[in-house]
Amino acid sequence: MFFQGVAQLAAFPTGHYLMRYMIAGLSTAVCLPLIEAIGVGWVSTMSAAIQLMCAGLVCLTIRLGESWRKKHQVAIPL
Repeated sequence: MFFQGVAQLAAFPTGHYLMRYMIAGLSTAVCLPLIEAIGVGWVSTMSAAIQLMCAGLVCLTIRLGESWRKKHQVAIPL
């Protein structure tokens, strides 16, 4: 049990960093060809639109998060 708990402690941050850096690498690889294809203005517009959508999702999570937690709450056996 002890080693399984220790492994889980390492797995969650590892998964977080893996996804974070994969997305960062993909964004870096796509950025310059996209700028050359459609221009800086349109890339900036697309970036702003993505950021606004993500901000909306954050606001939605803040507003509905408590009801989501109550809906999916699981009793912890003692």
